[in-house]
Amino acid sequence: MKRFLFIFTLVFSVLCLNAQKNIFVLVDVSKSVKSYQLDNAKIALKDIFTTGTVNNGTVVGGNLADLHFYKLQANDKVAVNAFGDLQTSANIIPILKTVNDPINDIDNILNSIVWLPRDNWTYLTLARAKIAEFAKKRGINDYLLIEITDNVNDDYGPNGTANYQGKTYLEDLITQYNTTTNKVTDNGWTKIAFGSDKKFLLSLTSGVSISTYTPPVFQPIRSGITITFPSQTKKGAELEINDESFTLTWACVKCKPDLEYSVHIEGYDGNTYTNHIDAIKTESIPLKLTQNGMYQIVVSASDCNLVPDTAFIKLNIVKDTKIKITSPVGTSKKPNEIKGEKVNISWRCPDCDENTTFTVSISGTDGTKMKDKQKPIKTKNFSVSINGLSSGKYRITVSGTNGASSDTTFIEVRSDGAAGWLLILLLLIGAGIGIYFIVKKMGKKPPIQTPSNNNYNDNQKTSNNNNSNVETSDDGMF
Repeated sequence: MKRFLFIFTLVFSVLCLNAQKNIFVLVDVSKSVKSYQLDNAKIALKDIFTTGTVNNGTVVGGNLADLHFYKLQANDKVAVNAFGDLQTSANIIPILKTVNDPINDIDNILNSIVWLPRDNWTYLTLARAKIAEFAKKRGINDYLLIEITDNVNDDYGPNGTANYQGKTYLEDLITQYNTTTNKVTDNGWTKIAFGSDKKFLLSLTSGVSISTYTPPVFQPIRSGITITFPSQTKKGAELEINDESFTLTWACVKCKPDLEYSVHIEGYDGNTYTNHIDAIKTESIPLKLTQNGMYQIVVSASDCNLVPDTAFIKLNIVKDTKIKITSPVGTSKKPNEIKGEKVNISWRCPDCDENTTFTVSISGTDGTKMKDKQKPIKTKNFSVSINGLSSGKYRITVSGTNGASSDTTFIEVRSDGAAGWLLILLLLIGAGIGIYFIVKKMGKKPPIQTPSNNNYNDNQKTSNNNNSNVETSDDGMF
């Protein structure tokens, strides 16, 4: 019996270690959150996902050791979604990305959304309910949830009241989430704060269970086709969408399983975009629209007796044209230490125009002066190298054209000149050796040659034949 329990425990432990994790990340993009706060949280989350620890934050709930649980492994799945206004939270349709190599994949995963404050309100419970709805429909009863928010104005709309604008299903989704009869449980939270601000937190739970939770059933309000997202829209009351990629979904009452649908997209109010997609066999389709403006979207079916439905949206893509220096990263109080006279500077700008020209400027601080005046460097690349820096502290700024913002970092160069002193030392040693041999040569006289030295040889015949060609030193002439 003991052997059986040991084997069972061992197998269970191995399975748990190798279990695939489904991780959902919710990022608050309401305007009460500051851009630098999201930047800090993004850096911290990257550290946690890749190393299982955090360097730029303080654990204020749970234990630091708990973060190791969130270190990504191959085959883990991660979805990152923004939440904020009613339409932003309602637009949550997670895309779980499979992790192959955590180090190489992490940037693509985190940058799958725009980390930029833009909404006036936040609907956190709706965002949580959308995640639970998505997971339940895909048979995921347990998952990890990570929330990044300042906990300000969450779940409230204008005048402190949640306004669902007649969206019955969304209201049901919220009111039926985590009730006494429809329970959602979690394993507690590990919380990370940044600086002195204890309201803005990166919170992680090691497990959310929805095994006893059932999301409400969507009930179409009309016969035929009903667009479920974006739903209940009309001209003059378009749904604003801030991401270029979203999923169009619909339902069809009493429709045949093999029915095919068509989606027609038409721009209006100065937008001339048009597109038609046929032979759709599912009740959803991912769309990508890159031009801001108004769009009318019509979903119809191959059965002409089914009434089509129309949705109206206003696409307002939020561009992240914020330059972010990735290396070296330092502050005026804690500059990044550079050893040597060369520094490599790199940065990113997710939505910068391809024609953006970046300008890199460097200047000394605390009285530091450069050996040679360094002119600003202009480039269209995302990295440059600067040489010839003497010891001291410097401020580096990267700015850009076409609406790109700027970023600044600070470095402290510690150039001890070892290479230069080594070269001088070698030159001195070489010069000393040369002088030594010259003096030695001048102090040693050559041997005096006599006629016998020049007139006799082991080969007498050769000596006689060449007697007239024998070289005689100056000493032998006198």
